[in-house]
Amino acid sequence: MELKLVDGNYVADATGGLAAVSGTEELAQRVVMKLTARRGGFPLMPDYGSRLYTLPKVRPSQRRMAAEQYVLEALEGEEGLVLRGLDISYPEDGCLELQLVFDYGKDALNITARIRGGP
Repeated sequence: MELKLVDGNYVADATGGLAAVSGTEELAQRVVMKLTARRGGFPLMPDYGSRLYTLPKVRPSQRRMAAEQYVLEALEGEEGLVLRGLDISYPEDGCLELQLVFDYGKDALNITARIRGGP
């Protein structure tokens, strides 16, 4: 069980404490955190995070393949999670948005991750 985060902020529960997540909601939160954190951004955990923020530097014809590689690299330690679908879009706010579909046992897990590009 982990504390619930929304847009990087902890969420209060009905009693004024902190809300928690578990099960597939916990997994989805952990996946989004790993995908949106910049790989190498935490000195004590150099392999944590992804290189998705570098996608704007990759040629458009190679971005999908690079995105798949970066997602798999970031989620390497997640047992039972299989990437089945990936779509990339570019909202007008300068971020890139990934729509991901994973198989997790008998369940499908749909995740949206917004990545800020650039160094």
